[in-house]
Amino acid sequence: MAPCGCTCAGIPRDCRSASAFNICSAACSRLVQQGDTMNRNLLRAAVCALSFAAATAAGAVETMPLAQARAVADQAIGLVESKGLYPRRQEEYAQAKQDLLAAVDGKTADVDRNDLYARIRKVVGTLDTGGHSFLFPPQAPGQSALPQPAGPRVAPFQLVATSRGTVLRWVDRDGKAIPVVDRTGLAGMAARDVGERANPFSSFAAGPLAVLVGAKTASAGEMLLVALMGEERVRTFGQASYGMSTANKVYWLPDGAMLLLTEMRYALADGPVFRGGIAPMQPAPKGEPVEASLRTAAEWAAANSPRCVPE
Repeated sequence: MAPCGCTCAGIPRDCRSASAFNICSAACSRLVQQGDTMNRNLLRAAVCALSFAAATAAGAVETMPLAQARAVADQAIGLVESKGLYPRRQEEYAQAKQDLLAAVDGKTADVDRNDLYARIRKVVGTLDTGGHSFLFPPQAPGQSALPQPAGPRVAPFQLVATSRGTVLRWVDRDGKAIPVVDRTGLAGMAARDVGERANPFSSFAAGPLAVLVGAKTASAGEMLLVALMGEERVRTFGQASYGMSTANKVYWLPDGAMLLLTEMRYALADGPVFRGGIAPMQPAPKGEPVEASLRTAAEWAAANSPRCVPE
């Protein structure tokens, strides 16, 4: 990077970034105003040096050994082509793949890690997923790339026998349907995760159920929405969901990065797969506040539930 021309008196012109130069200039101006003649030049030099060091650290390039970078690129491409949903346009994917391989082909030096990740994200961004695939860099031990829920942990589900309802299914890129419900798997999860904890949703196991939907209902929230839509007793209210009605699978790349690759879409029984936002059964007027939609949903549930008796 070309010198930015630090103009502080008595300081070598070696500030290497605009941010460092701005910090240096502001600090120098304050020092001049204070009139500390004896230590002025020394302090100016220290401020500029510290600013330069901070700017250099912020813009430092993190590299990855070439062999490892090649392995990361190859595995990412292999997973996308064998597991991921198909690209929106094949030529767009081919160009992104070419750009990714250009980062490692014919190279002899280490590879810029962030640049490599950006190219991988460009590749997965060409898939017809609605932007639902993600790449996360390696995390320190004990840390998670995904946001963790706040508050006490509650039982995530409860096995409830039901005589009606339509099964939610996943559909892969070739149209093969995969049922979501695996009784053996659910029983194992219940024994491991639920235990004796009370399920906060157990009181809604029977009777009409109003479900409020909005633009923040996304991904796993949309999977739950589709599953609930299979229940005859359910009615949905509000606005269309976000539009990430797809399922991801986690893969670990050779350098420890985590790739969340979209592989499935949601569908009900033999119906078509969902694409984009899922409209509610009873749409709210455009721009209606969430509180008003919630009130409408609650009124419907109260009017149709035998547990709600007028006073």
